[in-house]
Amino acid sequence: MIELPTDLTDAIRRVCALPPENARQLTFHLPLELQALEVAGADAGVIRARIDRRLPETSAVGLVDPPLYRWAEATYAPLAAELLDPDVHVRAQAFDRLAPLGAGLAGAAFHGLIRLGYGALRRDVAEIARGLAYLRTRPQVLFMPGMFAPDAEPLLPDAPALRAATIFEALDLVAGSPGVLRQALVDDPVPTARALCEDALWLLERNPSSFLSVHTVTALQALAELELLVTGNPPGPQRNDGPLAGWWRAYAWALEACSTLVERQPEETGGRAPESFPGFAALTRAAIASCEAHDVKMIVSLGRLVEMDVIPLKRALEVGARKLAATECSA
Repeated sequence: MIELPTDLTDAIRRVCALPPENARQLTFHLPLELQALEVAGADAGVIRARIDRRLPETSAVGLVDPPLYRWAEATYAPLAAELLDPDVHVRAQAFDRLAPLGAGLAGAAFHGLIRLGYGALRRDVAEIARGLAYLRTRPQVLFMPGMFAPDAEPLLPDAPALRAATIFEALDLVAGSPGVLRQALVDDPVPTARALCEDALWLLERNPSSFLSVHTVTALQALAELELLVTGNPPGPQRNDGPLAGWWRAYAWALEACSTLVERQPEETGGRAPESFPGFAALTRAAIASCEAHDVKMIVSLGRLVEMDVIPLKRALEVGARKLAATECSA
């Protein structure tokens, strides 16, 4: 059993410092779940109960580091600190040295990027370093020259075969398939964050139980947090042609790959009708009460995207309610 201090803040820090991968399921989700609960305003008892529930399961399976993860974590710690510098020029120079990581931002189903996003949101230098390290040690590049093939049908398994694979394995298959990318994504300027977000939200509404759909939204919020951290401004309605343009293009390609996979699955119908929430505070309370790890992370992402003017509040409430309704154990 993993022993943690009784102080809640120290306990969260210790959980975040544990190896980032579950020996059976790849990514260890608890660090992100705890940070989301903290951002959402969950009380200490809820957070402690979540640790007590999740850690025994994790201990039984075991946690592991990807190869060279600790080297990468230590290597990126100085750059992580520079990303928090009050001088925008220092932050820009630090990001220039990190820019190549963006090509592989879909690695581990976006979890490196998502950890980086939480580090940026919480201004946590250690978590920024961990996110960068996870990106470096688990990159997944989903586009390469020659992948665009006009009129080509993606060479992918059928829906039952895809269901038998993990999302990590499925994304690996997409990376080797022609006909996945639309011509517009190859030739046109990078779409706006708003346009990309609407495409991601459509996937979530279509298949709200799909971890791939969920991760497209939480990853976009993470990238928006990084934009805000590096430039001092959230992604606006303009085209993404600033210092993070390469990362936004990589996200657009990754979203296209995810769309290809989600659209090959039957659309989710039936189930519990979405609740009508009077405001975002009520939606957040329901997400905190849910036993599904991704619910609170999704609601935090939607709330932050509203705050950054990427999506309107009404849209966030609709999509959030749809996600919670798809979770059988949501309160």
